[in-house]
Amino acid sequence: MLSVKSSLGGFTSPYVYAIPADTVIFYNGTYSAAVDGWDIYTDAANKFIVGTATQAEIATTAAASGSSTATATSLSTAGSHYGPDILVAGGYGASPTSSRRSSGEHTHSITANGTASTELKPVGTTITMLRTATEQRFFPANTIHINGTNLVSGTQKLAATSNRYIAGGSAVADTAATSHTMTLTAALYSSGSHSHSLSPYNEYTSTQTSSLQSNGTSYPPSSHTHVVTATATINALKGKLLKLWIAASRQLPKSATVVMYCGNLSLLPPYWKVCNGANGTIDMQGYFLGYATSSATAHGTVTSETNTYTTTGPTAASDNYAHAHYSGGSSYYTQMYVNHSSGTFSHTHAVAGGSVTSDAVPANIKLAFIQLVI
Repeated sequence: MLSVKSSLGGFTSPYVYAIPADTVIFYNGTYSAAVDGWDIYTDAANKFIVGTATQAEIATTAAASGSSTATATSLSTAGSHYGPDILVAGGYGASPTSSRRSSGEHTHSITANGTASTELKPVGTTITMLRTATEQRFFPANTIHINGTNLVSGTQKLAATSNRYIAGGSAVADTAATSHTMTLTAALYSSGSHSHSLSPYNEYTSTQTSSLQSNGTSYPPSSHTHVVTATATINALKGKLLKLWIAASRQLPKSATVVMYCGNLSLLPPYWKVCNGANGTIDMQGYFLGYATSSATAHGTVTSETNTYTTTGPTAASDNYAHAHYSGGSSYYTQMYVNHSSGTFSHTHAVAGGSVTSDAVPANIKLAFIQLVI
């Protein structure tokens, strides 16, 4: 460690590595006022932290972008109605109960994708973020330090149930993942042709005449819709899990400490190196910042973006189907017309297949990560 010579001759205490202006740190507490020259960094409020080494990107913010789109490939076979009723032109007909049939089976394909309108967020922790406008010598008490080893007195901050990603704020709070629901409409259907073999009564003989038996021409169910929903959640972002340590007292900068930076990279002291994978630093370019559930998790563990989804429904048809067909036959005495009954019937389908695609990214701010290399 370097020393500096005083004006009185001899040497003073070891040189203190300066914490540059525009450094941003995490603070384990609720913001109420500036702390030792560190004030709230409002630009990061409610935004997840992404690393960059590109000057033009530093301190830029982005709203939630992309979307999750769900599609179900089809809805399984369902639907039925019962009949028949028999009408005989110029004569008399009856409807034997033995001719009761179930028909109208049909399937749907999703013809409209559902796109969520709400922001998709991962499991995260909001942490108070403080920025200094002037050069500092100390980190304040209750700073949450980023470092691969415990160089400060404190405890590694761990999530309760899963890896967490960090968003800025004015207080410390864990948040559950935000899921959102997409509504899909199954507006059209595909239906196979079907028919019924009927033996209508003959008015004059009062007996079923097999010669009058005929198959009807099918008319498909009326158009109707179903609603299918899909729920998507981000489980992980493209990120890196770094070690976080809480210091109970003021601390001088220590070797390998990592902080965030929102200023001009050209103004950094030479012992602060940008975290781009060079000079022994972790490469944080393009990675969301997170921390792990286990103290055994390696510093700098990479996580890949993953989404989970469930597809449910559909609800009962919003326009229940109706269906009818006619069968023509003849007898010695009269023309027979068989009117198969129609009706509306509420029914549901099981979802067969489905997928969710996502390019959703939560609201974020890009900051340079810098590491003290001495």
